[in-house]
Amino acid sequence: MTQYEERKKALEILRKIDERPEEYIIIHYTCDNFKISQTITSIAVRQLHDGQTESFSLYKSAQFLHIPENKMNEKLPEIEKKMLTDYFSFVKKHPKKIYIHWNMSTDNYGFKGLEDRFRVLGGRPTQINDEYKIDLSNTFIRLYGKGYAKHPRLENLMKKNHISHPNDFLPGFDIDPSITDEPDAFHTGQYKLLQMSCLRKVDIFNNFLNLAINKQLKVYTPWWTFYGSTLRGKLAALNERWWFKILTYFGVAFVGYIFNSIMDHLFTK
Repeated sequence: MTQYEERKKALEILRKIDERPEEYIIIHYTCDNFKISQTITSIAVRQLHDGQTESFSLYKSAQFLHIPENKMNEKLPEIEKKMLTDYFSFVKKHPKKIYIHWNMSTDNYGFKGLEDRFRVLGGRPTQINDEYKIDLSNTFIRLYGKGYAKHPRLENLMKKNHISHPNDFLPGFDIDPSITDEPDAFHTGQYKLLQMSCLRKVDIFNNFLNLAINKQLKVYTPWWTFYGSTLRGKLAALNERWWFKILTYFGVAFVGYIFNSIMDHLFTK
């Protein structure tokens, strides 16, 4: 599929989201470093149409189980199972919702990872069919090309759009030992911070999505490459520019005026 076709399909996805926001949920989750364990630490879901947001986290589940924070490490499997049980109950109650996510597409990190982790803990997950999932990061690739943001894309896209880096935002992983990332927060028992970071990210994804729908998202690829390098693509890219539409309007009007003048001159002799 050409970039021209990819962008048209992505624009159609955004159009449907904009028209029926009540059908969509933004989802994100945090977890431990994959090389150490597959422990899930928090999940956040945000209703797109009204912004209502719910979290499922180790911190929150421990409170429901009356387990004090200083005892959480001793009962992590029990707490994690409670968290995932509540999350999958939510999924079961929303069978027709479409989930907008950020790179949740693999066994290591994704819907499958959540399902597998719940099975390991003895649960029976409710699966979400693939047709009810939209990868926002991949949609942006289809819209703007692979270079729309440098890696890590989330942080760089925030920077490009002047979205602040709040104190409750944690990177998923960072090689710099001076920066606390999500696995660091987990291993140092900062469970509340993990919950807040997860909630912050669904808010950021909502921000990205609204900017993209309104054609205001700033990316690192130039606009004339959005539809690819073909002549058809270049013309389509130009047609999205307001000034090109004005030039086209006046150009067509001018040509029409010249044509009418010539015809009047020919037939009035």
